[in-house]
Order: sequence, then C-alpha cells, then structure tokens
Amino acid sequence: MNIRKLKIFYATATSLNMTKVAKELYISQPSVSQAIHEFEEEIGARLFDRIGKRIYLTNEGEVCLNYVRRILNLYEEATEKVNEITNQEKGKIKIGASTTIGTYILPDILKEFVEVHKGIEISLIIENTTNIEKLILENKVDFAFVEGRIISEEINKIPVWKDEIVFITSAKHPLGDKGIITPKELKKEKLIMREFGSGTREIVESFFLEKNIDYRIFMELGNTEAIKKSVEANLGVGCISKRCLEDKVEKGELKTLRMDCGNINRELILIIHKDKFMNNNMKEFIKYLNDQDVTYFDWNVTSGDATSQAYTADELVDNVLEDVVKYKTSVVLLHDANTKETTVEALGPMIEALQAQGVELLPITEDTTVIQHISADSVQ
Repeated sequence: MNIRKLKIFYATATSLNMTKVAKELYISQPSVSQAIHEFEEEIGARLFDRIGKRIYLTNEGEVCLNYVRRILNLYEEATEKVNEITNQEKGKIKIGASTTIGTYILPDILKEFVEVHKGIEISLIIENTTNIEKLILENKVDFAFVEGRIISEEINKIPVWKDEIVFITSAKHPLGDKGIITPKELKKEKLIMREFGSGTREIVESFFLEKNIDYRIFMELGNTEAIKKSVEANLGVGCISKRCLEDKVEKGELKTLRMDCGNINRELILIIHKDKFMNNNMKEFIKYLNDQDVTYFDWNVTSGDATSQAYTADELVDNVLEDVVKYKTSVVLLHDANTKETTVEALGPMIEALQAQGVELLPITEDTTVIQHISADSVQ
C-alpha cells in the first residue's frame, strides 16, 4: 500500500467515475483500475460494485473512505510541517467561516492580526455551516468558525462567542414598534429566511419546533445583506443575527422584534478536526483571539462532561497541560460545577503541578478569558 493508491482510491470513491479520475491525475484509466484492484486485494475486501458501466461504493468501501481521507489529511499535514521547517516559510492560515461570522465578526479581527503578524498570510472562505463542515473534513481549511450544528464526530467544537437571533421588520411595518412578536402574529407574516444548510436557519427552525410555533417561509436568500434589503423593501419579516444590525437599527431603517415566548440565543463555535496538526501560525491566531479578550473557551479535553467522570489529580493535570500546550495559553479557570465559585483549595494536588508549568489560575469574573473549565467534582 502506498500514498499513490490511497489518492487514486479516494478520488474514485468521491467521484465514482474512473475516466474523470484518470484525467485529473494524468494517468490512464487502466492504471486507475489496476490500482483499485491492488488496493482491494491488500484490504481483503471488495470496495466497489461494478453494475453496468457505473461503479458504486460497497459498505466496506464507505468505511474505508473515511479512514483514507484522514490518512491523506495527516500525510498532507506532515509534508506541510516538514516543508515549513526546511524552508523556514512564514506560512499561511486557511480559515473557514459561516456567513454571519465571516462577514460581521472576523474581518476586523483579521485586519488587526495581519497588521501585527505581517509574515502570516490569511485565506478566508465564507460558506454556510454545512459546507464549512465539509471543508474541515476534506482539510480544505485549517479551522473554522460557525454558527450552526456540526454533525461529524471527527470535529472538535469549542464555543467562542455568544450571539442572539432577532426578527426584523421595515420601519413601515405595523409590528415594527412593538418590540415583541407572538406566535400567532408570526404565523400571519411572510418569513424571509436563509437557505437550507445555514446555521442561522437551523437554530431558528429548532426554536420553532421546540416552542411548537407554526410559520411560513416566503423567501429563502443566500446571505444576510439580501435579507436586510428585502425586509427594508417591506417584503416580509426577516430573522438574522443581532450582530448584523447595528447600523440599520441606529438609522431607523430596520426594527427588531423578539418572540414573547423567549429569546433565540446561540453559541458561535470554533471547529477543528481532531486529527489536525496545530502549527505555530494557527496557535498564534488562536492565542491572538485569547489575548484580545474576545474569545471564551469553555471546553473539556475529555469526552463528555468532566463533572460526570472521575479522574485522579495527576490525570487531570496531564489533560489540562495538554490543552495548555495545544492552544498556547497560560490561563486555566478552576470552578465548582454547582456554585461556580473558585475551588483552588479543593484542587490542592493540582495547583503546584500546574503553577510549575507556568499556568495561571484565575477565579471567574466577567472579563476573564477562559481556556478550560475544571470541576473539583472531577478529582478523585
């Protein structure tokens, strides 16, 4: 087995077209068939069904595809790391972002970052959450910021910002000055929403489902600016992030409404593939967010909720230090899972070990930037 065969298998499995693969890889179609045949023999399983003139992945082929994708991602990262060391390149960061974050949050952050780190080139790709997840899995971006639900278990999800989704109307709309909209009123309105696959739409529809709210979608649009323009034209009621509205609301061009049965709140998250190698440039960017006090990291390295698991003090120290190194931070927040109060004394065995590694232990305050929550209940 070699990288060439893995690349041929991956290209064939994702396109299901050997002729296309041969052209893309500049090899003959018989070479593609031969490589697939050899790979199947090495694996010991049939990976494709040949039916007529078409090919289809078998169940074994689908399982194999997931692992081959990860192997190729790791190989590309290893090559990149070696080249980075050999050539002493200053490097590039490929960042993905869903529409709201990429349009309204990241530009100012990126501008300030590149002014400080002039040797680091930034590439930003803006798509909806569903497409950004695919880019992470295919290693097309190094990490990303999204507002929707991530399905893949191969991806680490780290809350970063808080956000609220509000309804908007034109200044002329009869509901505009009410500030609140009821489910009964909403049912009568023409709702202007983001397209399917958008994180904003997913959060809103989940809220509607939870509250048993009926609604009708009048228009689906691919970006927030188009929704604002349509609402300004009094075509209907929109639903977007509050972060996108400051200028329009201040000028009186748009009005905001909230549901009388509750606000639509969400977390904007940083996503990174579990197998992704964090090079110095990526660590520097995440550290920069941390230093700007715009990032709220509240994430456990362990699977599940740390408060429901038992660890020795030594095990917990090892986990924390792994995060400290990985995310290039020096701040760890200690708190009690129930009272949220500082529990430095309760975690006595950890304190000396953490401080010896230069980790600063902070109590909870409103302006504390957090990399890790640890509960005293987690220590045996």
